[in-house]
Parts: sequence; C-alpha cells; structure tokens
Amino acid sequence: MMRVNVAGTPSRNLVFRQFGNRTDSYTLPIMGETVTGSRWAFTTDRHTLIAFDPKTGRVGWSRTATTGEIKIRFAEARGGIVVETIAGQEVLSADDGSTISVAPIFGNFLPARR
Repeated sequence: MMRVNVAGTPSRNLVFRQFGNRTDSYTLPIMGETVTGSRWAFTTDRHTLIAFDPKTGRVGWSRTATTGEIKIRFAEARGGIVVETIAGQEVLSADDGSTISVAPIFGNFLPARR
C-alpha cells in the first residue's frame, strides 16, 4: 500500500498485489491502518472504515464515525472486524458493516491490543 502525492493533483491511495510473475494495482478511497480477514481486508483513516476485497479493491461497505475516531483492533474469525470507537468496542459484520453482538464471540472479555 502506498499514498502517491503529486503537486497539483489529488492524493492517490494505491495497493499493489503481486502473485506469481504478475503485479496488479488498484486504488482505494481511503487508506491507513489495515488488517486482512478471511474474506475482506479493512482499512481506516481513523474517521472512515472500509471493507474491501483484497484481490480486486472492490469496496463492500464503509462506515464513518459521527464523533471521535475509529481504531481497528483485529479481524475476527467469522470474517468481521473488531473496532474501537467513542462508544466502546464493536464487532462489525464483514457482509454489510452492521454491528453484531460481542458476547457470543468473546463473553465478557476482549483481548488487549498488543
């Protein structure tokens, strides 16, 4: 991942993906802290979070903080992502970004970020 800044033009967020002898690239609307889950990759500029296909760059969904920041904690086993916001920790569904219950996944304990 890299951000390209050329004077007089808008910044471009580029992702390069290499496999075999081939290299593909695509752009993303935002870029920052990133994790890759089982089906989606997630990135945030701390204000907006997007889920995107790591092979094609197709954005599946986005979520924007109304106040405060969005911080990525980790991708979770069922394909979603755990984030921390001003409201606390949330698990977001990989399919549509909706908030899903934390309790069935972690009980009363969320691991500390290392």
